[in-house]
Amino acid sequence: MFPAHVRNGVKSQEQIVTANEKGRRLGERIHARAPGKIVDDANCLTDVTVLDLSSSGARIEIPYAASLPRAFRLRVARDGSERLAEPVWRSGTEAGVRFLCDNDLAAPTPAPLPPPVAPRISLADLRKLAQKAKS
Repeated sequence: MFPAHVRNGVKSQEQIVTANEKGRRLGERIHARAPGKIVDDANCLTDVTVLDLSSSGARIEIPYAASLPRAFRLRVARDGSERLAEPVWRSGTEAGVRFLCDNDLAAPTPAPLPPPVAPRISLADLRKLAQKAKS
C-alpha cells in the first residue's frame, strides 16, 4: 500500500529526529485536542488524540505501549480528514508526525466532467442547414 521509500523511511526509534529541535515545522500549529486513529498498512486501527495540527504535520498522543509504523494514515475524527504520515519524533506517549502529501486522502475526488453534448436538432432544421450549405 505504501511506497518502499515511505515504508523504509524510519528504521528505528533511535533514528527519529525531534523536528522542534531542528526548527523544521512548516505552517502554523493549531491546537486541536481531537480524537483520531492511526491506520497502518494492514488497516489495523490505533486510537490516538490529535493534540496539534499544522499544514505539514501533527502532534499526537498515543497509548504508551503502541508502536508507530514507519508510515500510516492519520484520520482526524473532527473533520473526517485522513493524511498519509510518518513519525518524526516520539517522547513517551506523544509523537510528532510529518504529512507526506498535501492532499486529504479522505476527500472525495471530483467526478470527471461529462463530455459535451451537442444540442438536438430536428430533421426539418437539419434539412434547412443542408440547403444553406449547398447554396
